[in-house]
Amino acid sequence: MTDHRFAERARSVAAADIRERFEAVGSAQVYLSDLVLPVSEWRRVARHVAHGLGRPVETLAVADFVVARLRDWPRDDAEQRITEARMRAAVDAVSSRSISLHASEVDGSV
Repeated sequence: MTDHRFAERARSVAAADIRERFEAVGSAQVYLSDLVLPVSEWRRVARHVAHGLGRPVETLAVADFVVARLRDWPRDDAEQRITEARMRAAVDAVSSRSISLHASEVDGSV
């Protein structure tokens, strides 16, 4: 595969991935170590995908990952329900971990 064809394929895969994440949770991120494209190209692809969805987007590189998030997420009831479900799941995970740690401290297994 030529370099040009490889780059086109990498952009196509990144675009599909980003689109899927945008539609599922309103954001996409990838560790820099996992990037096949240069950071600037990944961000350009994310902006292109968001534009195709008619959505405003913000992209940035932070520490060891790059992220793109839809600035208007959640914009409807369905997206709001997704956001609320994710927040509940996060709180439940933290709560169960906290309860588990507390129980370990009580029974001395820490």
